[in-house]
Amino acid sequence: MLNDWLTNYDFGCSMEITVKNSTLSPEYTRKHVHMCVNVFHSYSHSHVCQLHFHPNVIEGTGVKDFETME
Repeated sequence: MLNDWLTNYDFGCSMEITVKNSTLSPEYTRKHVHMCVNVFHSYSHSHVCQLHFHPNVIEGTGVKDFETME
């Protein structure tokens, strides 16, 4: 079973904190979920946020902007 997940949200950085502080945290950690922000929104986030949540720095995302779902 594949346990590496990537999910995208406009403010995935703060959403990840919320999830990690909730009852979902054990499952989130077990499945190796990584949150990212889409390319358009990421540039309005802090540099520290971009270093962790921008798709260009996440291995395996390929060339995606994550805007399609909107």
